[in-house]
Amino acid sequence: MIIKFIMLQMAAVPARPPRRLLGRLGLITALASALGLGACATQMPAPSQADATRIAMEWPGTTVETLARGRTAYLDHCTACHAAYTPDAHPAAVWRKIVAEMAPRSRLDHRTSEDVVRYLIASARR
Repeated sequence: MIIKFIMLQMAAVPARPPRRLLGRLGLITALASALGLGACATQMPAPSQADATRIAMEWPGTTVETLARGRTAYLDHCTACHAAYTPDAHPAAVWRKIVAEMAPRSRLDHRTSEDVVRYLIASARR
């Protein structure tokens, strides 16, 4: 749908100097990117009290706020280089290894990495 919109916009552009065309294409590209990033955030499940209660058996003291911090960190750090994978994209047991491998690249400290792992595992086990 976005590609169709872009093609229609490009077809409507009369012959202009390249600078003007690039400005319009840049605006369309930025709009498409913003729409795409917004869609990623809405696909990531918000943590619930049930998630916190379930994961607290493995990590005592886990709260909805802990899981929310993990979700925010995941969306802020991990999507800087690639699209966000939904928590159910991998089995819960695999997320710890993935985050451990990626944490240095995304500059996650230990606490933030743990929050991300808790969020992903809790959401993957729904």
